[in-house]
Amino acid sequence: MPDSISSSRRDSIGAQKGLLYETRSRQKKAAKIRAALATVIPDTRELTLLDAGCASGIITRTLAPHFAFAVGIDLHEAGLRIAPEDQPADQPSAKLLRGTTAALPFGDKSFDVVICAQVYEHVADQEALADEVYRVLKTGGWVFFSGPNRVWPIEDHYKLFGLGWLPKKWAGRYLRLVGRGRDFEEHLLTYSQLERLFRRFERIDITARMIRNPSQFQLQSSGASQLASKLPEAAIRGLSWLYPNPNWLLRKPLGSLSGEEFMRKPHKSNIRKTD
Repeated sequence: MPDSISSSRRDSIGAQKGLLYETRSRQKKAAKIRAALATVIPDTRELTLLDAGCASGIITRTLAPHFAFAVGIDLHEAGLRIAPEDQPADQPSAKLLRGTTAALPFGDKSFDVVICAQVYEHVADQEALADEVYRVLKTGGWVFFSGPNRVWPIEDHYKLFGLGWLPKKWAGRYLRLVGRGRDFEEHLLTYSQLERLFRRFERIDITARMIRNPSQFQLQSSGASQLASKLPEAAIRGLSWLYPNPNWLLRKPLGSLSGEEFMRKPHKSNIRKTD
């Protein structure tokens, strides 16, 4: 599980059901990520991979055989302790580390590919997360990003209507009222706020392609996706602000500033507080 969350205080549906550690569902997510990356990187076998916020490392380990080297990092020690140890001996293994995504323990331009999937909402300093991902990514490298959209009416972690729209104080009261927990600790952003958070990257939104062609991305087709697939792709893209879970491919531009150069350049945060 990503940064800034105490394991003793986690009450979300995902944590209750152990979804972060359920091998089959995580392997399916890994297949989706690999298919998404294949649209821009046909062959990853000589590339290095960082999974930022890797939880139990199942996605990291599933993708490791397709990369020259793979490492996952997460602050949640309990998740790393239960990481499976059954990696085949003849396949490249993933190294799993404990650490924070707000200060990644790697040098500038260390990785060709970074995964940042369902992480940002668990991180208090989201600007630091975006800056660190940018810093450790090689020039021209790619990020697979996905994460919840605050505008979507059903909050993804607790499956409660309108929970993500409320200030933290009222969201906590909502959880206590329905017996789902005590505090709402996720830090949700809207689609436009996510765009500003990752403003330094070139961006390809592949969510519409996933909706229209779920099989291409190893996704199971549902009634809703079958209905949506009949819409023109332009119409689906027009609803991007409402996507429950945007999926992006982010590229570090050629000729981009190094981490130190960017930090020396005056700039201010464009992320508005959500409470």
